[in-house]
Amino acid sequence: MGVTLQHEVEAVSRLMELLLQEREALAAHDAGALEKAAQDKQQQLSKIESWEQERNHLLTSGGCPTTQRGMEQYLKAQNNPRLDRLWQQLLSLSGKCHHQNQVNGGIVEAGRHHIQRALAILRGVSPDAELYGPAGKTRSMHLPNTLTTA
Repeated sequence: MGVTLQHEVEAVSRLMELLLQEREALAAHDAGALEKAAQDKQQQLSKIESWEQERNHLLTSGGCPTTQRGMEQYLKAQNNPRLDRLWQQLLSLSGKCHHQNQVNGGIVEAGRHHIQRALAILRGVSPDAELYGPAGKTRSMHLPNTLTTA
């Protein structure tokens, strides 16, 4: 289990590096770097999934469920401080990755919102005025002057 946890920690550490690279690409508006970061991130997630499956196999072989509680049972039975440290490190890194992914997602959402507002203005639609139509869906109010048409 120690080798598996060590590989998981390394894989999740690499994911964190990739998430930070993605953050930099988002900040720089670098589409090429962003595409590469997304591809690298997907490959890294596949590696993490493989190591997680290996850990789950080891848990099942040891008679423990493949849950966090099962892992805690396994660790308690092993009474190995190194395994405990690796597990805690993995949980900590996973939490940091989750947070950074949320930050990156927020940046993407903010950019998307900004682009939608700009497009609405160009189309002559008030970006802030949304009304509910008869079907209950939102619709934007049209402004009297369109800035441009195609």
